[in-house]
Amino acid sequence: MDMKNQETLGQRLKRIRNCNDFTQQQVADILNIDRSTYSYYETGKTEPNHETTIKLAKIFNVSIEELLTGEKRKETGASDTGYFPGSREFFNNLSKDEKFFLINYRLLNKEDKKELTDMLMEKRQKDEK
Repeated sequence: MDMKNQETLGQRLKRIRNCNDFTQQQVADILNIDRSTYSYYETGKTEPNHETTIKLAKIFNVSIEELLTGEKRKETGASDTGYFPGSREFFNNLSKDEKFFLINYRLLNKEDKKELTDMLMEKRQKDEK
């Protein structure tokens, strides 16, 4: 039996967070919660609500199913070496600002993502002139 499937939600959160080289404080900051609140999620003292669970899945770029059960779906694209494109090294090589931007982009709804993308493209086109 796969050991990942025997993990608790807290153990999965810790493993996935560590795979992505985040500290508890970094995740807590992204979620706008106290570090102790996030720590309680990992220790199993409390569980995140549905909204926070969805945000965690987006932050770590995993399906909600994987986060809750440990079961990966083949179409998620998550690799065994990390949860970001091109492996863990991809994310580790980003600057702090790039990491911040990427994580916060993931938390936007579809319309806001399009608006931001359009704004960035417009800015780039102006800068290239």
